[in-house]
Amino acid sequence: MSEDITVMTWNLNGEGGTSKNTSKAQINFLDNHHEDTDIFLFQAVDYAQDHSEEPSHFQRLEHYFHQRGYKIAHNRDWNRQLHNTNIQPFQNIGPPLKRCKITASKWDIGRNPLDLREMKDRNPDKLNYFYANFPTCILIADIDHPSTDITGNEGLQAWNAGVIYGRGWKEEKANVLETIYAQVYLQNDQTNKKVLLGGDFNAPKEEHRDSEGRIQIDPHKANGREYTDEPFYGDPYRYKPEEETESTELTYTQRYRNAERYIFDPKLTKWDMRDVYWHADNSLEQSSANDYTHEFHQNGVDHKRLDHILADDHFDIKSCEIQNGLNGTANGLGPSDHAPVKTTLEIKN
Repeated sequence: MSEDITVMTWNLNGEGGTSKNTSKAQINFLDNHHEDTDIFLFQAVDYAQDHSEEPSHFQRLEHYFHQRGYKIAHNRDWNRQLHNTNIQPFQNIGPPLKRCKITASKWDIGRNPLDLREMKDRNPDKLNYFYANFPTCILIADIDHPSTDITGNEGLQAWNAGVIYGRGWKEEKANVLETIYAQVYLQNDQTNKKVLLGGDFNAPKEEHRDSEGRIQIDPHKANGREYTDEPFYGDPYRYKPEEETESTELTYTQRYRNAERYIFDPKLTKWDMRDVYWHADNSLEQSSANDYTHEFHQNGVDHKRLDHILADDHFDIKSCEIQNGLNGTANGLGPSDHAPVKTTLEIKN
């Protein structure tokens, strides 16, 4: 017996604080367009006003989902602790840690702890998660879906990603993207978990399907100084072209572009994850310049699809909708500078 689930991801633009009216507009949008959605992945949720007389953005969303009977996982406490620390190298990180992520689910949900060590009692052997200075860019949660039991190797797992933007954090963006790819790859390879991955990836620069039906990905370059002639140091930043016997040092720009391409370019990826936009039965399959989640005016590019949902091969992808007003829905860019992405997936049993 198969079962459908609906999943959405949305960057709520809490970078500079979120007003009461904006919070209300976002909740109204959820009421009007996501009554049937099972799992929500939110990024950039503002928590700065917690414990003041006026509820914070986080508290309004928390109250809204509890009223609807949903369970939530979040990383507000982790971000707050990192934001307030003077311990190096977190001593001067401000805005990226002043917001958090929320994953809301119709079913019971549990936040996964983060470890740099191998924890064989919790994760499969050699599956430890974080190699970045921004560990809270990824919120991992196990969802107690009735179709599967949660164990170390089984269950439904949601990865909620908010990848640091490249400007000012160039190497850290590459670190986070590489961590996501490497660890979800191992998750696919070493477990039988059903993995959902969604969020704001700040990537790629452009994407479209060519005349022969192939997905074409144009990744960003490292903005500013390109480092094109400088080799990056040592392993693992080396590669061996198929036609050569010795490895070659990988330049910084190559590494930065590869970090995006390994997530989205099917010619390179070796994991089980599929971008639901390109694989849904009824996807519009338009260029990201035409069906986009973010308006962006720089270097001749006006629109990008920075927000994505990917699902592994435990799911059949039935539909995907970019809710930015181009496909008959209300304008999701109104209460945020990002549009939501919604998908319907069939769990294969």
